[in-house]
Amino acid sequence: ITPQQIDVDGDKVWLELTKNGEYVAYKNISVKNATAHSAKTWIYDQDIGGETDVVTLKIYVDEVFQGRADSFIVIKGIWQISDSILELDTNTTTGLMKIQEIDSKIKMVNKESVILHRGSTVDLANNVSIVVADSNDVRFHLSKGFTTPGIYEIRGEAYNLSSGIYGIIDYNNFAGFYYDLDANIGTESLEISSISDRIISANSLIYTTVSKVAEFEYTPFGAYDVIGFMGDEYLAGYPAGTFGISTPISMISDGKLSKVLINGDKKHIIYSGAELILEEGYVLNIVEFDTNLEKIFVTLTKDDSELDRSDISSYTNYVYKKDLGSSDDVPIIAVHFGNIFQGTETNAVFVDGIFQISEWYMPINNGDHYSEMHVVNVDSTKIEMKNDDSILLRNDSTILIMNKIYFKVADDSNNLRFYPFTEVMIESIEDEPIEEISFEYIMQLQKGWNLVSTPLNPYSNVTTLFDSNNDVLLPVYSWNTTNKQYYDVNTIEISKGYWILALNDTQVTFAGTPYSG
Repeated sequence: ITPQQIDVDGDKVWLELTKNGEYVAYKNISVKNATAHSAKTWIYDQDIGGETDVVTLKIYVDEVFQGRADSFIVIKGIWQISDSILELDTNTTTGLMKIQEIDSKIKMVNKESVILHRGSTVDLANNVSIVVADSNDVRFHLSKGFTTPGIYEIRGEAYNLSSGIYGIIDYNNFAGFYYDLDANIGTESLEISSISDRIISANSLIYTTVSKVAEFEYTPFGAYDVIGFMGDEYLAGYPAGTFGISTPISMISDGKLSKVLINGDKKHIIYSGAELILEEGYVLNIVEFDTNLEKIFVTLTKDDSELDRSDISSYTNYVYKKDLGSSDDVPIIAVHFGNIFQGTETNAVFVDGIFQISEWYMPINNGDHYSEMHVVNVDSTKIEMKNDDSILLRNDSTILIMNKIYFKVADDSNNLRFYPFTEVMIESIEDEPIEEISFEYIMQLQKGWNLVSTPLNPYSNVTTLFDSNNDVLLPVYSWNTTNKQYYDVNTIEISKGYWILALNDTQVTFAGTPYSG
């Protein structure tokens, strides 16, 4: 839309509509003495999808005025739909879903059975998935994925005062609060004890969060005390025995929380001379391996300044501790080193467990304020906050309750409706090239049939791997558990078993990439 001419004296404007730089239509609108809403609105229609005169655009011009140098118009309302249609019928499928019914509503059903494997993500349709807990108990939630950079709203259940549906907001009805699906741990709740005439009176909005014991993602690390606070995960403390500490550490009892930055069990391959990049400027440098490939010499740096150096054996933890205020020797970084590999060009080690908390702890004291809320109690197990002033839920308003938690109120003067929400930002990132590290594996074969597996995904197929060895008789076989029969294969891969016939004791050496989590 471009205002081609503006007549301030006559309160008129000539608007031109273009698409992709091409002229489409124009409209003269006079706002002077216009009392009807329609007189100041441009309604544009077109024929789309076999339908005639479909309104695809509405623009409401409120006023015309003269600035110091230029003339302006004020547009107060724009409504537009796409002129590209999506055709649907009862044969339309998307992902696992199929349209079953189209009338005043669209009903879709799954076109095949859906198995909720533990720890899996089932893609249903159009970036909508079912995320299943990594647990023996069947537990899952729906998830909508977004990849386009921007700010997205994560909202909770809408509350309607006229129906009396309001009360406790927690992880069950608001995804903005901390929740661990695998462990079924949620710690936060926000209770609305009373609302009268759109007013939440003082001390009637009650936020409570409690500390709970949780396992690390890398379970051999043990357990830690977790607490959600205003939607984020924090460390409340460590039980005795975690990372070798002899007595429990209670951060929350000391009036502080430390944000959990990394909690993972994904496998990484770190080679000699490389770096493990952590948060807040910390870097764990793999300096070198000893000649027996039993130990790793590492240094820890922060912002290029060396803080620590240590010799670490394979299958052990590297732990870095630091004083956080009055809490002494708090483990803030833990890394588990697994097996050491000898590659074709350099040595490398598996890292399969990382935990890091922030060194910049958050003080929590009675009387602290977070927007509308203030802390009324902190002890060794929980934090409580209440609103110290009344909160008016005005029509069409957005109210910051605490930190990044908001209430959004409907534009409806007759009925009070609102929901909690928070916002997340997806930032644009550039893909960085990943350097692939090559490893060698020596497969030992004895005369006769051998049931073998491989720790590497070989670069070559079966023919290339074994054909040059006169002591190996092709083909290589695998067992099909469904058909209950053997079949020959052209490639071998990690986590599967294969039968290979050797005419004599021999060995086969090949290169490939190991499992990377």
